[in-house]
Amino acid sequence: MVSGEDFPGVVRVVADLRDDVERVTGIAPEVITGNVPAGSAPVIVGTIGRSPLIDELIADGKLDVTGIVGQWETSLEQVVTYPMPGVRQAFVIAGSDQRGTIFGAYDVSREIGVSPWYW
Repeated sequence: MVSGEDFPGVVRVVADLRDDVERVTGIAPEVITGNVPAGSAPVIVGTIGRSPLIDELIADGKLDVTGIVGQWETSLEQVVTYPMPGVRQAFVIAGSDQRGTIFGAYDVSREIGVSPWYW
């Protein structure tokens, strides 16, 4: 899940993350740029101040970004319970800036076993 209002590089990295998940699981998750479907357990990727999805989680007090806001090339990855109505939990990758968000997504790929040098 990514906002179409985020940076083009962030929207692109979500497709890379989807491909990496497919390499590991054999299942290609759907990339959604609209509303979060109720009953889903999405991965939400976005940049602070650029992604309405991330900004809403921050405003609602569901995502604490005090450790990364205003930093360069920094991200956090965390599970958020009840991030929005009808959604029990979401895995959130939030970046302080565009590069932070991109690095965060590639870090998750690395953690699930896909080399960042895979082309």
